[in-house]
Amino acid sequence: MKVPENLNTLAILVNLGKITPKEGLNRIAADVLEHPFNYGLHQFDEEFQSEVILGLLQKGQNLFKRYDPAQGQFKTYLCTLIRYQIKEVLRTNHKKELNEKHIAIMSMLDYENSMAKYNAEEPVFALSDFKPHPLNPTEKVPFRDNHTLQSYITKKNNEELDCIKLMGKYRKKNQIKKTALILALKSCCYITDSHIDNLSEFCGIPKEKIISLVEELKDSLEMRRMKLKKIQNSRDRAFLLKRNLEEEINNASDSKKEDRLVKFYDLHKKHWTMRNSQLQNKNCYPSPTNKKIAEVLGICERQVGNYLQNADEVIEEFLKKE
Repeated sequence: MKVPENLNTLAILVNLGKITPKEGLNRIAADVLEHPFNYGLHQFDEEFQSEVILGLLQKGQNLFKRYDPAQGQFKTYLCTLIRYQIKEVLRTNHKKELNEKHIAIMSMLDYENSMAKYNAEEPVFALSDFKPHPLNPTEKVPFRDNHTLQSYITKKNNEELDCIKLMGKYRKKNQIKKTALILALKSCCYITDSHIDNLSEFCGIPKEKIISLVEELKDSLEMRRMKLKKIQNSRDRAFLLKRNLEEEINNASDSKKEDRLVKFYDLHKKHWTMRNSQLQNKNCYPSPTNKKIAEVLGICERQVGNYLQNADEVIEEFLKKE
């Protein structure tokens, strides 16, 4: 393509309809690539120059419409646009580098925390750390409906093997195993594969059976788990923006710009603090109800509540014997 020596005529040619705006933009791009020194692009590499030209072409629909001949020559107008496009590309690249830097930092912190958490050798009964609030005595049913329970257990046993029966129902020596199982199911969203392996060996229940129960309870908590994930993502985003703004404030040279950045910094810091407060509330973390656990195990809700309420005493007695 032949590049005109004088680009000032491009706007006139486009306005008269002698060439299309697309042809005019192609001539501008060719001139910028051939003479980068005229537009201040000589100090940047070819990739950066391509980004500037691409951004200019994307905004090219209004490039000729916004030109006012009374304000100066078209070449001056074009150089101004390219200068602002250079600043925009620099600003975009700077934000991208900051985001990648902070994402790498957060990933490293998460990895270190995960290593410290999962490398710890915990006994099976450490699942009691997830002990929920016990039922209020006034909320417990005063009797056991054996007829209804027996009908449900009969129906349940037709589909799958009952876990409580596997451990020996109503045998006091198996109380610690039943307690460990119920505590694990109460903490189904947080137990790991190693926990499940230890629980299977400790309680004498097939691993596949425990995984099936955990997955069933997790499915019932899907909405609450999504809500928790949304809060965590909101907190992480606020923290990332806060860190970015903190660095921009330290590098700001203009007092007005610094005041504006401080305002946004305070806003994101407040949002980050609020989300952290929400996550510190234990009610925010999903946990299956006693009724749901009783349903999957084929026992009554009152029995689940009793196991949870007496978990501390049962575990303490078990540790003394060990």
